[in-house]
Amino acid sequence: MTLTKTRWLILAATFGVLAGCGGEGSPGKSASAAPIGQGLAPGEHAIEVVGPVVRSVGPYSGARDAVRFAPNTYGQSRERRDGTGGRQEVLATNDAGPYTIRMRMDLQREDQEPDRETAAVTIQLPPEARAGQTYRLENTAQARHGEAFLSIMGYGQSLPFGGSGTVSVAELGEHLSVQFEFRGGQPDEDNERHVIGRAYKIPLSRQGEAHYTLVVAGEATDRIQHTRFRNAGSIMVGPSMQFDLGDERQPGRYRLANRPGAGAIGLQLFDHRGVDVGGEIDLERHGDTWSATFQFDAQGETSLRGEGGFDHVTAWGGRR
Repeated sequence: MTLTKTRWLILAATFGVLAGCGGEGSPGKSASAAPIGQGLAPGEHAIEVVGPVVRSVGPYSGARDAVRFAPNTYGQSRERRDGTGGRQEVLATNDAGPYTIRMRMDLQREDQEPDRETAAVTIQLPPEARAGQTYRLENTAQARHGEAFLSIMGYGQSLPFGGSGTVSVAELGEHLSVQFEFRGGQPDEDNERHVIGRAYKIPLSRQGEAHYTLVVAGEATDRIQHTRFRNAGSIMVGPSMQFDLGDERQPGRYRLANRPGAGAIGLQLFDHRGVDVGGEIDLERHGDTWSATFQFDAQGETSLRGEGGFDHVTAWGGRR
């Protein structure tokens, strides 16, 4: 079956979706967090997906995070022959974004009731997204640089076809509140999808991130790089640095050296191999996440020094 006009109006009224609000990054009727949060507690979301074969059924019942708001690097894409797509890569940071929100849900096929499986709707907000704005919402293949886009994954769901909608941002910072609607697909091929939903005061999940200054041959550059545990014993800072913890996997102050050892953590500088490293690092742990401040000098064919720190690095094997 396809979604009838009456059914759609009922859903739109229930979810408080804004129709015809603004356009590509334009400030239409700005969304308010109050109606978005009607019937939802902070940290909750609601989605309705209706199509000819599959429909959403109640809240997500799986074991993974039901909803997650986090920085996400704005992906690069080529412009297609039909003129759609074409995005530049924008590195995401905790404080500036760009951000995504991923919302999981249970789906059910009409010919397999009462079995249900899970899928996820992901919305990538555009770079420079702001609260109080309504943005045109495209599918992943169509979105150009600066546009928001939506994808559905899981349970055999995808949106490899046309369609569009809007996403209204009521709150963006340490929490995100949004409402959205999207229509896509081809009714004659039974792949039509209508998606509407809301998310209320979803807390920001910060990613591992390093901020430091590197001085090479007297020339200083400020760097921001994604940071993560590569394995249980090493922390990667972008593609350029790695801290090797060795057996020193507790909070504390340690020497930095070329290799880990008693009271020392190893530091590899992949862009400057063959240098002799010295310095100091203070490691702290906060539940499942690690942070540190560090400073180092390295001598060889090139002299360099660095100073800064990282935070929100999820422990190896910890919750992500």
